[in-house]
Amino acid sequence: EISACLVGSEMCIRDRAKPFIYEGIPFHPVKASRERKTILTTLNSNSALQFLWIDSSKEMGKIEMAQLAAKGVADEIALLLNQANSCEAMLLEKKAEKPIPVSGGDIAILVRNHNQAHIVQQCLQMRGINSVQQGRDNVFSSKEALMLERVLFAISEPQNQRLITVALSTELWGLNAPELHDLQQNEQEWSAQLDLFYDLHQLWVKHGFMRAFRHLMNKISGQQQLLKLTGGERKLTNLLHLSELIQTQCSRQKYGMEKVLRWITSRRKSIDPNDESGQLRLESDEQLVKIITIHKSKGLEYPIVFCPFLWDSKKGLVNQEVISFHDRDDDYRAHVAFSEPSLSEARKSIAIEESAEDLRLLYVALTRARERCVITWGHVKAAKGSALFSLLHPELDKLDRGEMLAQVRSLAAVSKGTISLDIIEKKEPVIYKGVKSNKRKFAAKKFKR
Repeated sequence: EISACLVGSEMCIRDRAKPFIYEGIPFHPVKASRERKTILTTLNSNSALQFLWIDSSKEMGKIEMAQLAAKGVADEIALLLNQANSCEAMLLEKKAEKPIPVSGGDIAILVRNHNQAHIVQQCLQMRGINSVQQGRDNVFSSKEALMLERVLFAISEPQNQRLITVALSTELWGLNAPELHDLQQNEQEWSAQLDLFYDLHQLWVKHGFMRAFRHLMNKISGQQQLLKLTGGERKLTNLLHLSELIQTQCSRQKYGMEKVLRWITSRRKSIDPNDESGQLRLESDEQLVKIITIHKSKGLEYPIVFCPFLWDSKKGLVNQEVISFHDRDDDYRAHVAFSEPSLSEARKSIAIEESAEDLRLLYVALTRARERCVITWGHVKAAKGSALFSLLHPELDKLDRGEMLAQVRSLAAVSKGTISLDIIEKKEPVIYKGVKSNKRKFAAKKFKR
C-alpha cells in the first residue's frame, strides 16, 4: 500500500533531472493505491505533507535554527495531543475501521544524530510530553551508570568519607554543596550516613548485591527521589536496568564486590554497540513519542512523522593527505588518492558521494510517514548545502528568504491540498495538558463515630 503522504513527498522530487544524482538510481513516480478516504483528521491541517516555516527577518545560524525547529515541532506535537484529548485529532484504526484519538505512540521525530535527539527531547519534556530515543543507545553510557558506580565505590569502602561525599552528591540523594556541608557539620546526622554505608557493605558481603541495593533504595526513598526529577522515569528505568545487569553477573559469574566494581567501570569506558543486554529499555508501556535517526528508520513506518532538521548539512572538503573514493570513470570502483592532481579529483568525487547519500537519506525521511510528514524549513545558513534545498530551490544560487518562501508557497498551491505551509513565529510554548483518565479514583474511607 502506498500512502498519500508518499505521493506528497514525491512531489518534491519528481520532474528533477537525476534526483539521486547517479543515473543508475532512477526515480519512478507512483500513485496511491488505497482508496481516497480520510485516515487522519485534525483541526489545523489535513495535508499529507506539511511545511513549518520558521520565520526570521535575518539569516539564522545553525544553533539558533536547531532550537527554534525543535521548539516548533514540540509545540505542534503538544497541539496535536491536546486536540486528541478533545477527540479533535483522530486516526482511523485499521482493523476496526473506527476513529481513535491520536497518541504519542503514533508520532515519530527523525533526526540525524544524538545531539539533535537530545535537543528535541528537552523541548518535549518542557511541554510535558514523554518520549523515547529509539536505537542502540547503551545504558552504560547513561549518567545513571556513573551515578551507580560512584555509589558502589562508596559502599565498597565505608570508611572512606571522600567516596561517601561523592555518592551523596549524586541524584539519588540530591544534596548540593551547602547541604552536604551542613550534613557533615551535624555529627549525629553524618554518623547516620556513615552507618548506612557500613550496613550496605555488610549486606552485600553477607547476602549479595541485590539485597544491599534494595535496602539502599528503600532507606533513602530512591525511587521517589528520582521520579521527582525531570526525566525521572528514564533515570529510574536506567538505574533498575543496571542493577539487574549487575545481579546477573553476580549470579552467573559469581562476581564479588571487587569484580563488580571492575566490571561496571570497564563497561562504562568501553561501550559495545552490539550489546543487546545494555540497550536502553522503554520507561513504561505508555504511548511515547519516538525519536529515531533517519538511518535507523529505514524500512519502518509511522502514522505521523516530524522532520525538524532536514535543513542541516555537514558537507566540507576532505583535507586528508590520503583519500579513499569511488572513481566514476572506472565504473565506481574503489580508488585511493595520494597526491595531486588525484587528490583534487578525489575531493570532487567525495562531494558528489556525500550529496547522493544526503538525497537518499532525505527520501528515506520523506517516506516514513503513512498519513502526515511535517518538515521544518527556513532562512538558515546551513540549508544551502542540504539535499532538500537542492530539490525545493534548484534555481537559487544563494539563500533568499523571499524566494525560498515563495517557492514553497507555490509548491503547496499546485498540490491540490496534499501540501500545506504554516508560518511559525516566536510564541509562548504550547503545554500538553495530559491524557484525561477514565479510571476510578480510590481513597481511604472516612469513618464517623
